[in-house]
Amino acid sequence: MKQLTVTGTLLKGLVLASLLTGCQNDDVVTQNSQSGVMTNDRNAKTIFTPQLIKEGANELEYFGDYDLNRGKLKKLTNLPDGTYTEYQYNGQTIVAQRRKISTNALVYQVTYQLDASGRCVESLSTETNKPLKYEYGQLGRLVKVYNKNNSNERMEFQYAQNNAPLLNQINFFDQANTPTKEITYNYSVQAGGQLENKYPTNPDALGTTSKYLPLFGVFHSNLPTLEGIKSLPWNGAPFPGNALTYSVNSGGYVKTIIAISTMTNSTIFTSRTYTTSKL
Repeated sequence: MKQLTVTGTLLKGLVLASLLTGCQNDDVVTQNSQSGVMTNDRNAKTIFTPQLIKEGANELEYFGDYDLNRGKLKKLTNLPDGTYTEYQYNGQTIVAQRRKISTNALVYQVTYQLDASGRCVESLSTETNKPLKYEYGQLGRLVKVYNKNNSNERMEFQYAQNNAPLLNQINFFDQANTPTKEITYNYSVQAGGQLENKYPTNPDALGTTSKYLPLFGVFHSNLPTLEGIKSLPWNGAPFPGNALTYSVNSGGYVKTIIAISTMTNSTIFTSRTYTTSKL
């Protein structure tokens, strides 16, 4: 296993309490929930694309070969949290139902509406009862999420000025249009270049049920090495951070993320497991 070490400041993203939350190629064939995606190119070579099945406490399941929704996320389980989320697909609508493992009682439900290209353009969570609208820029990147009933309450996404999708900042505003929070990202250069993010996921700010849904475009084409968050207005005081170490497999996919707090020196390990080819 190749080891890549990156230091930086990482602050855990806080999910905005009042804001929650692909097009599929016809040539893609999913073998099964334990194998991944097999893609045939023009030269008839078989290319295996793994799927994430575990990240930390999150366990992911996908629809299998013989299902209409093959390869799509079916279930997200978090045992320590005591919840699971099931995903239902119907045309351009996705319904995510988060339930308690012990009783199967519904915690909340999020309904996503997609456009013709498979991007989420609107969602509604029964937890907040606030309809959210999603806006995208000319490059197809998510630039704003706002409360349809009060557009002042929103998140704004800013990216680096280059062709690659590199999210630099998320700004949060309340219903009075007052800035409340700011999350920033930076990307360090190592060995002559930045570290490719071969399996991007969504920012925590989009919500638990949205974390692994490929509905919002790509935010980090490279691995962020600096992530910080501060409440606004900021009084100038230092805020916590983490130094990051990434462990990757032979294919370049992140296997382990080690976050060491710069304030407390505590360490958080997050491991990833992917499907493997049976060929």
